[in-house]
Amino acid sequence: TLKRRAGSGREDERKRYNQGGATRAFGADLLSLRPSSREKLRLIRRVFKHSGFMKASAKTRAVGSAEAPQGIGKERVFGEGERGEREGERRERGGGVGERRERERKREREERERKKERGDKRRERRGKRERRERGEKRERRGRGDRGEKRIREREKKERERGRGESEREEREERKKKEREKEGEGRERERDAGGE
Repeated sequence: TLKRRAGSGREDERKRYNQGGATRAFGADLLSLRPSSREKLRLIRRVFKHSGFMKASAKTRAVGSAEAPQGIGKERVFGEGERGEREGERRERGGGVGERRERERKREREERERKKERGDKRRERRGKRERRERGEKRERRGRGDRGEKRIREREKKERERGRGESEREEREERKKKEREKEGEGRERERDAGGE
């Protein structure tokens, strides 16, 4: 468990990590907060969410302690959160972790789009084949015609739903007829018995 320093009431805790550079705050406050305190959990979460403990403090130092964010609330300067202006300056100077992360993200995004296009092409080929079988002209679809596709899908769904409903109605009618037949049969039996 973490040691509890004298005079660490809630208010003191809060005050302590709203002063001083983030670097100092990270280490000192984690030690000073009560093990169960909600603030500590929040603090830990916030630190690790963005950068991992050491990286964050190293970055703060790199930026220069004079401009280090005051208090942990602004620790967002390095994470994916809202980017501080400082991050911008650092990017011009050649970028740090954030820059690398952004590049990776961009690459991933491009890859995803490529895969999607591949899938679309395959789908389009399949569509062409079906259209040829139906004897329709092939239509070139640009990327922009998503709306039409969606509309077509919706129509298809509605058609299927309609079909489902009509099937259900037919089934119900059939059941009703069978029930009536059974009823007639019973009545006939009763008549025969009565005679």
